[in-house]
Amino acid sequence: MFKAFFMSIPWAQKRVELSALIVSFVLLFGFQTERLDLISYDRIVNIFTPPATDHTVTIEIDDKSIAYLGEWPWTRDVHAELLEALKPYKVKAVGFDVLFVDNRYSTAEQDLKFANAIKQAGNVVLPVSPKRDSLGGVPELLPQSDLVESVNKLGHVDFEIDKDGIIRRTYLYAGYQRSSWPVFALALTQVAYPNRFTDNGEMTSGNGWIRRDPVFVNFSLPKSKNRLNHLSYIDVLSGNVEASDLQDKIVLIGMNATAMGDQFATPLTTNHKTMSGVEINAHVINSLLNDSVIHQVNEIQFLIISIVLAILSILAFSFTTATRLLPILALLVIASLSISALLVIHKYTWYPPVFLISLQILLYAAFSLIKTDVMRNTITSLNHKLLNDDVTDLPNETALEQYIEQSIHVSNNAQLQLITLEVTKFKGISDLLGNSAGNELLNTIKKRIQSILPANAYLSRCNNAEFSICLAYVLSPEQIKLLCEQLISVLSPSYIIQDDHFRLPVHIGVCNYPSDGDNAFQLKAASLAALNRAMEQKDASICFYSSDIKEGLHERARLESDLSKAIANNEIEVHYQPQVSSKDGSIIGAEALARWRHPVRGLVGPDTFIPVAESSGLILEIGNWIMKQACFQAKRWQLQGHTNFRIAVNLSSKQFTNPDLFDEVIDALTEVELDPHYLELELTESCVIEELDTALLTMKKLKDLGIALSIDDFGTGYSSLSYLKQFPMDRLKIDRSFISEITSDKESQDITKAIISMAHSLNMGVIAEGIESVEQHSFLNDIAVEELQGYYFGKPATVSDMDKMLTANKNKQ
Repeated sequence: MFKAFFMSIPWAQKRVELSALIVSFVLLFGFQTERLDLISYDRIVNIFTPPATDHTVTIEIDDKSIAYLGEWPWTRDVHAELLEALKPYKVKAVGFDVLFVDNRYSTAEQDLKFANAIKQAGNVVLPVSPKRDSLGGVPELLPQSDLVESVNKLGHVDFEIDKDGIIRRTYLYAGYQRSSWPVFALALTQVAYPNRFTDNGEMTSGNGWIRRDPVFVNFSLPKSKNRLNHLSYIDVLSGNVEASDLQDKIVLIGMNATAMGDQFATPLTTNHKTMSGVEINAHVINSLLNDSVIHQVNEIQFLIISIVLAILSILAFSFTTATRLLPILALLVIASLSISALLVIHKYTWYPPVFLISLQILLYAAFSLIKTDVMRNTITSLNHKLLNDDVTDLPNETALEQYIEQSIHVSNNAQLQLITLEVTKFKGISDLLGNSAGNELLNTIKKRIQSILPANAYLSRCNNAEFSICLAYVLSPEQIKLLCEQLISVLSPSYIIQDDHFRLPVHIGVCNYPSDGDNAFQLKAASLAALNRAMEQKDASICFYSSDIKEGLHERARLESDLSKAIANNEIEVHYQPQVSSKDGSIIGAEALARWRHPVRGLVGPDTFIPVAESSGLILEIGNWIMKQACFQAKRWQLQGHTNFRIAVNLSSKQFTNPDLFDEVIDALTEVELDPHYLELELTESCVIEELDTALLTMKKLKDLGIALSIDDFGTGYSSLSYLKQFPMDRLKIDRSFISEITSDKESQDITKAIISMAHSLNMGVIAEGIESVEQHSFLNDIAVEELQGYYFGKPATVSDMDKMLTANKNKQ
């Protein structure tokens, strides 16, 4: 499920990436950026620019005026009368947005009257317009000559129509072959405010109609108005207006009658409505006088801004994950639009953002493609790590459980077998020689297992040197037993690691589906239960899960429950087995051994209840109690005259790694005032090697206190000088397995002699356990074993029986 879920993400992501690529290519190479820039411009300007101050009034040649004055065009004397009517209002300037290019509709006298009126007003501006001729040129349409001589200024009326058919821009200067005429609105503002707007003098020239200094018209309206100030021509001519409507205004006169004059779409016009040219000029004037005309960044500025923002976009995409690319893109797009808006608001400068946004989309798509592949590889790698062991690259326990469940659900009649094996004492080698050596050992074990496995067997590593083999088919009991024996055969030979030889026991547990479990969890538990039963044997062993193992688990649970009450009920006893001098057989000490006198089961040996105590954690309480009892009895026997009596106490691995051990030892000694030199703590090889650094520190603290330390059951574990030299041991205790055949088996004799020689070379004493005959005693004495322990000298005994043995031993002396 994990894999399926995550592997579906990249394909969904690819659809987004491909869509982004298509969009960005359409925008960048489909030449759609300008249209989108214009839409962005309209939204930003309409939202962010402040309300305009209206410096103009438009006198409209409207339907009402035509109704009074007759059809258009009117004679020139009508306009002369209008100029006369405007005199009392002291308007700033007057602009006729009407082309007076000939006198077909006026007499010379009427023209003269109009020319004189223009001259007397002194603030009149007339328009110049481009007109295409039949040869393709763009000559100028100038007013007739007598009017040109009378006006204050001429200005061109040439608007820029954008690709979407909307007027947003004009050029401040234009003209035929030379950009000499100011735009009509600029000419009016120059007349109204002579010192405010001056030409920069950078004339451009060429063939046809030449333009320069483009600006965006800010089509802002005064607050709470939906149009600029406007009056009817006939109302002004008749004096039916308020003085405030015209006072100190720039007056524009132009067409706004039905089906007359040019009408244009602007950012303010909606629902297919249009705006007259004279009203557009009024907006241009307001933009100029409000200092709100908007200049587009030049090519160099555009390039610098785009490059800087593109670099920032690349960095943003580079340092984020694939799953966060889309939010980063959204932020970058918002940032690009915000920069355009800020430039408009604070600098009245327009930066077209769509090219950059298209580039950001393209970058997003490119980085998504790259990072999706990286993410896919990462997910694959992560999935592999989640389901595979880092050291051996075998499937791990999670993968094994998935495999078992899949195998079970493939068929309703599925059958399989699960083999779990453990190469014991692995952790001690890893701690002793380092992780590298441990990893080498694990891979050697893996290769040995793989060398005899069937091709379709599923091998996994679970914990430490624990491996599981799942067979999705059923072998006969003979075949599975043969396979297990082959596993033991290939895993039993010694391992050579860092020039040391190690022989490690192998234990195997086997279970079957469906007889031993219905699912992966139950099967794993069953195989581990069989493995634990097998591990009760010291040598390599195989155990098949059965009903008695299941019953054994219940029995173990009952034992654990009873054991938790044993100390409180005074059921734990300490028996003592004497330790003697090899030379004269005198008792020099004893080993304290725990026994459990169960109210129903009777006397329970340590082999039965100590493993339960260790697995449940009860060993800490029991072990501490035994240590105190042993110290008490040692002190008691010393006070009875056995002055140099030494007591040996076994420590489990849990006790040895318990951080409270040192304090507990001091408490036990202090409570009875026993000299630390008379306490010996026996440790197993695995106990000290499993936590090497901690073990060394603990042993040093105990040795500094004066306590003796010994290695128990030496010869059955690692038996390596490489670790033995590191530990401050006083004695080695040779395991009974060598002693039992020491008088008849030459190999046992040679091993025992080697152990003794090694111990003496390290200034350690030697004690042998399991002595049961005079011949064994004699042989060990001859090869310089200092101390002996076994049934030959005395079985583990109660305190009273030990009293008798000590009394008899003293009488001999």
